[in-house]
Amino acid sequence: LSLMKNLSSKHALCIGLGGGLLLSSALYAAYSYILSQKSLDKIYKTISKKKYSSNAKVNEMLQACACIIEQNDYAYLGSIRSDTAADKQQPCCRLVDSRWKPPLTMPYMYIGTNKASRKYTQIQQNNNVVLTMGDHAGAGYVSLYGELTEMQDKQKARSLFPPMWRIFLNGPNDERFVMFTLYIETIEFVSHRFHFDSLRDDWKPFVLERVKDTLYQEIAEWKLQETEA
Repeated sequence: LSLMKNLSSKHALCIGLGGGLLLSSALYAAYSYILSQKSLDKIYKTISKKKYSSNAKVNEMLQACACIIEQNDYAYLGSIRSDTAADKQQPCCRLVDSRWKPPLTMPYMYIGTNKASRKYTQIQQNNNVVLTMGDHAGAGYVSLYGELTEMQDKQKARSLFPPMWRIFLNGPNDERFVMFTLYIETIEFVSHRFHFDSLRDDWKPFVLERVKDTLYQEIAEWKLQETEA
């Protein structure tokens, strides 16, 4: 009988702990969402006044993407590692600084790095990349696909040097410091927060394609990629 009571007590304790963990997790998730929503509300208040496209639907989509990009200090950069000796290619991904936000209409985005890094070598071999930023609390993400081009205007590159990078580089004149311009060709995104959910049977996200004539221009034009449901 004593053994049964002990087992029953332990069982109740486990249930209590499990329930407590679930409740605390749910509360934390709700708290995180509320905080992120407040932060996004401030960002959206500014971005919603901007006109990214003459097409109302595309403009609304680009505003949602801009909000997600704006709230992220870091992004995941995906590139391709080419091993010519083994004649194979392998995808690589790393966290990068995303402080340099795209200008209005999303024509491009800047990315800084160190010439001694592996990603610099990979970009020299294959400059097709994808830059992804997430909105975990809002169940969304934005992926920017395009080509990275090394900035030739050294004065402009030096002006973009982040002061904190002096920790590992000797200032903006360090020969290892380099800035790239990501010319955005395709924008892929999903956002429950902004009511662009991917709930179709094929599970495809929303995709915006750059109008080709505007690819390397300061002002980008976008069109919604039509896909079968």
